[in-house]
Amino acid sequence: MTDERSGSESAPPTTKKVYGTLGKALYYLVSFIEGYDQQMLYMCMRAFELTLGFSQSQLSTMATILLLRFLHGFGLACIYPVQQHIVSNSDKPEDFNLIFGIMQGLNCLGRLLSAVITTLIARKVLLGYYGWRTSYFVLGYIWILFGISILFGMTRKRDSNSKSVEFRTHISQALSQPFKRATTWILILTIFIAEAPICAFSYINIYLQYLGVSETMAGVAIAVTLIGGAVISVAGGLIISNRAEKYDCSGEVGFGLVMMVVRLVESLLLFLGPQPSGKLLWYHYMELATLGGTLVTVGGVDRALLTKAIEDKYQGTASAMVRTISGIASSVVLFQISAYLSDKVFAYVPFRKSFETMDADIKERSAEALRKSMMYIILTGTLLNVFCYIALCCTYMGDRNIVDGNNKGEKRKNLPSSAPVPQ
Repeated sequence: MTDERSGSESAPPTTKKVYGTLGKALYYLVSFIEGYDQQMLYMCMRAFELTLGFSQSQLSTMATILLLRFLHGFGLACIYPVQQHIVSNSDKPEDFNLIFGIMQGLNCLGRLLSAVITTLIARKVLLGYYGWRTSYFVLGYIWILFGISILFGMTRKRDSNSKSVEFRTHISQALSQPFKRATTWILILTIFIAEAPICAFSYINIYLQYLGVSETMAGVAIAVTLIGGAVISVAGGLIISNRAEKYDCSGEVGFGLVMMVVRLVESLLLFLGPQPSGKLLWYHYMELATLGGTLVTVGGVDRALLTKAIEDKYQGTASAMVRTISGIASSVVLFQISAYLSDKVFAYVPFRKSFETMDADIKERSAEALRKSMMYIILTGTLLNVFCYIALCCTYMGDRNIVDGNNKGEKRKNLPSSAPVPQ
């Protein structure tokens, strides 16, 4: 994608970049495919459990599965920091919440499409393999083609006026400066904990089937959850963006706190209220959609705060480190806790045969184990997120002012002597 500058040729080199239609389409579309990929991995884990009889503990500790997760995460690792870098260098800070909200919405839509397609073809034989395996195989080729599109579609001109920075010095500063501030560490914890509901909800499909809900309607329930996440992510991003302009920290963090309260209430209603008995009722769909909508904080709040809390020139490297730390922590901690709760504490029983032939007591015990493990993970994660947002109210604005000052200082160093000094 050609990098177009707004203004005349004499404009200072620090002007925000304006990406063309193709470029914007590519970096938004990658969120959609990322969501499809993430949901596909969860669906594969459930397929391993059902077809091979693996317990959740085995899925979280088996060397082959861990290698699969590592390679999967390695392939997705570039998306998060690159998006952070592109947005911070091409858009205004007041638009960050909306942009990341849209990306989160597209991520939810990608998850939705993945859930629908995989559910429909999971047990069919395509190209000599079960459908879920073929779908995963084809997805790899889609990523390769998409990577080629990005390689040739998102090229940009080099800024002849910019000063070259010695690579090692830049990396050293990127790995040290942002991590000297409390806000960065709080956001690492926040982003790590934000994975809790996503981790827990990877079991919602099989949980509903244990309650007698058909596989198709369980897929519909996931679809409703993700549609709620997509719609509220975009709408929430727009609301936060408008409110943040007026109230600074309270606009973003306050919205995050409201969403955490909503998540607490909806989780209690969903897991402690009347459970589905063979079919989902209207209020179950409402609870799932609202709970999915609270995922707006992942994009509309957390990512926007992170972008504003790190200097522009460190966005890519520092964001990659933040995502790496939080991602490894969530994979090692959350999935292990989930597996331990369901298998060891609540006596979940893996089963390879169809749900129709399963004994009623095994169904009931396994459903109860999944219900409790999902509930405790979501509620605990939500409460920890509340504490993180409260802590951000104390540190964020001070650290953001430091970052804004550093960004302005960097711009002054790069400006020609005749250019106006940015205010």
